[in-house]
Amino acid sequence: MIEHARPTDGTVRQLYGTAVSCAKPACSAPLYRLNEQSGERVLNSHVAHIHARSEGGPRWDPSMREDDNRAPANLLLLCFPHAWEIDNLVDLYPADLLQEWKKQQIATADHAHATVAMSSADLEAALAPVDLEACIKALAAVVPFHAGLRTEVQAWQHAIRKAMGWRMARLKPMVAPEDRETVMTWMAATELPTVAVPPGQVRVLTGAMGAGKTDQAIRWWEEGLQEAISTGTAEIGAFFTPRNAIVMLESAVIAELGHEPTRPCRIVIDDLDSVSRRDASRLLAEARVLVHTWPNVSVLATARHDAVALADEERIVADPWPVDRGFSLLRAVLGQDFYWPHWNSETLDLLTSPLTTLGLVRRLKAGRHTKISRSGLLAELASMAVEHSQREITDETWQDLGHLAVAILDRAAPVPADSFASPPRVRALLSTDLVVREDGTLRFALPVFEQYFGSAAIRAGLVAMERTASKDAFPLWRYALAFAVSTAEPPRQEELLLSLARLNPTAVFWIIDEIGQEEGTAPHQAPETSMIEALIAKRDCTGMPAEATLPLRAGLWLREAEEALMEGLGLLGERLRRRGGKLTQWGVQLEHGSVALARARLRESPPVIELSEMHPEIGLATGWDSWTVFPFPTTAFGRWTLAQKHFQPRLSTLIQRRTLDTPLDSMLAKERAYYLARFVTDWGIPHQRTPINLHELRTRLADWVERANTSEWSTWQSEVDSADVWWLDAYLARETGDVLQRPWPVGDQPHVGRWFWETYSKALTETLARDIIVEAINGYRHLVETNFPQFGDALGLYGMLPLHIEGFIDRPEPGSQIPSVQATLMLHRLAGARKDAESTITMAFVGEDGTPDPWDRGAEHYRRATPARFEPSPVQPVTLPLHTARPATNLAYQWLAADLAALRWLDQTIDHFD
Repeated sequence: MIEHARPTDGTVRQLYGTAVSCAKPACSAPLYRLNEQSGERVLNSHVAHIHARSEGGPRWDPSMREDDNRAPANLLLLCFPHAWEIDNLVDLYPADLLQEWKKQQIATADHAHATVAMSSADLEAALAPVDLEACIKALAAVVPFHAGLRTEVQAWQHAIRKAMGWRMARLKPMVAPEDRETVMTWMAATELPTVAVPPGQVRVLTGAMGAGKTDQAIRWWEEGLQEAISTGTAEIGAFFTPRNAIVMLESAVIAELGHEPTRPCRIVIDDLDSVSRRDASRLLAEARVLVHTWPNVSVLATARHDAVALADEERIVADPWPVDRGFSLLRAVLGQDFYWPHWNSETLDLLTSPLTTLGLVRRLKAGRHTKISRSGLLAELASMAVEHSQREITDETWQDLGHLAVAILDRAAPVPADSFASPPRVRALLSTDLVVREDGTLRFALPVFEQYFGSAAIRAGLVAMERTASKDAFPLWRYALAFAVSTAEPPRQEELLLSLARLNPTAVFWIIDEIGQEEGTAPHQAPETSMIEALIAKRDCTGMPAEATLPLRAGLWLREAEEALMEGLGLLGERLRRRGGKLTQWGVQLEHGSVALARARLRESPPVIELSEMHPEIGLATGWDSWTVFPFPTTAFGRWTLAQKHFQPRLSTLIQRRTLDTPLDSMLAKERAYYLARFVTDWGIPHQRTPINLHELRTRLADWVERANTSEWSTWQSEVDSADVWWLDAYLARETGDVLQRPWPVGDQPHVGRWFWETYSKALTETLARDIIVEAINGYRHLVETNFPQFGDALGLYGMLPLHIEGFIDRPEPGSQIPSVQATLMLHRLAGARKDAESTITMAFVGEDGTPDPWDRGAEHYRRATPARFEPSPVQPVTLPLHTARPATNLAYQWLAADLAALRWLDQTIDHFD
């Protein structure tokens, strides 16, 4: 940085010989004044530069030579307040204006040095008696204003208006005009963290961008103002930005107060990051001197973490807001308790920062919340926060922000600064205000920046799709991937989605749901042919054969999405076919914007053919298994939602019927076998006793297997089909005993009440509750690892395993009208445990001595363990139907269905009770 030499002593003496008062017109402040206490003449002026001495300073002229910069023509004498004013309100004081002041100052001095001839009238006026009122008016016209001229009441009123102005200025970019008064009232009424700074001490309030440092500083300063007004024992205090006090802190304080502070006085220096690290350090050094000079003064500065070197006792950390405080602000502005179906850990994080909370308030108040997804909201607020930082960011630093996001998301933790980049590049990152350094590690100031810059890294090719979309990485990268897809050009969007479908089909429907919410629903009316052609041409990324007819291209276009998903699903994709197997041939016809789509029973090649009519004949002779007609989907992601509608009901059927594969030695397999065995033995005859005779069962089952083998597909009362019969036959082949026992014991008490649970003693209820929940957790794990290995940690409960489960059983009193036993489960991660470790469980009855209330305990646990990624609520209410044949299966599938619904592989959650 260029910095010219100071003016020489001779130049300064020459300057004082050409002036008698401040250069600002109408300000007659003398260059020296008389100190009333000592009687000595003291300096009352400052040598100011018209064009700054340092590069980047006020009115800096890069073309000016050093000799010209330090010459009298570039210098003028001003009183201290006006010297500060011209350098801090640069737009009001351009160089040509100051040069005019210079000419007038020299002319005034020349006139003062000339001999003055007085007329007779002047002599008469000089000797006349003094008119006090006229004298006051004359003095008021020539004496410059300063803070010391205000009365005490005027000073209080001015300070109150100024504090209100600071708050309004901060709210203006973030809060709609009609809501600012509401927010101000909420801030005044809400108990926010208090800052304590003892007299004679300096403290620096540090925190990330948007942490509310300035708001806390204003509140601390206002406390001092209230003390001054109510007791009169304290000074009003001063509130500066670093640029206001850059000349000299002591002079700035005196100019602001109008005198030297002798009583307790609070001084704020807000946002040390707005000046260079060197200037910030100098200001803090001056503040430390100041509090020793005036021991009743206390100074509070604000800065981001590591903005300046501090002693440990000088640092105060601004903690994030608790989520409840953010909700309180939402309620205040919206006027009601606000429910939004998209709350999760990332959106709840928005409520821990005043900056993003106010941004969220503005968006929701605008009524746009019904059309915004989580990813859209996070992207919008991240962009807003980046703009709010008002820092210039170079291309190199922008790329480093992307690399930092990649490193943090890969590690799921902050990154050591020393190993990430060179010190100059780390300093450049910190200077953006978007990154903070704590304990030698780098992290983003707001969690939302991780996904925002992660998306930038994907778009820039800084990280491979295989790395971000893997089953373990996707939960961490999902919003970055959604940002990347939503902001890409149409062919690139399709390219990304096809890659995601083959790599990790978990990601596709979740991302489509996220970024498709603002796209709107598909029109019910069939589109024009030109629209279909335009859509395929606009979004095609693989090169549809130009010579093919439009129906053939339309079929190939739609099928491509389903093929990619089938490839990614692997064996599960084959299970989603009713008879199993690969994707069969399609027959397609297009007429007036509607598509007729027929699916073959067995044929696979060629993948797509053109139908001769819109309504093909279904049957063994034609080879077509089914057909449907629908308007061609012309929304951006229409072919993906079409594939979603194809897969969802098939998966939903497997979930509802509870027929996914599990190990044959698992409790879920035992429950399924007993359920099917009871169905077979009870078929057409009265209910049979427990246990089930295996010889009789095998004899009856043999007829069912024969029917299944000799028919295309068989069902029994829509509850059991060919696949169930084949499965039960395979299960029984491994049974060696004479009977098939019930998986769970029956009640141990006489059945004298209305409900089945009353036949179970308290001791047996506790044993069964514990064992059922353990087997449900184990069964859930088996279901995921056997059927959804590609989904991995994206399935929320699976991502939390292994667990310690803290359970509270609510067993009604005998004779009550409550039909079942309930339990409340608190899910705790087992920190440091291996993924394949067994979950543990403790159970207690509600109402026992020493047992906490489950509602209070649940609320406490929820606040302490806010759900992250795709995790379900850490507090789970469950029903325990002890008498049913499949209690563990029901609960395991209930958890699985909730996780699949979160990924949009099911269109609704499913509760299972027999």
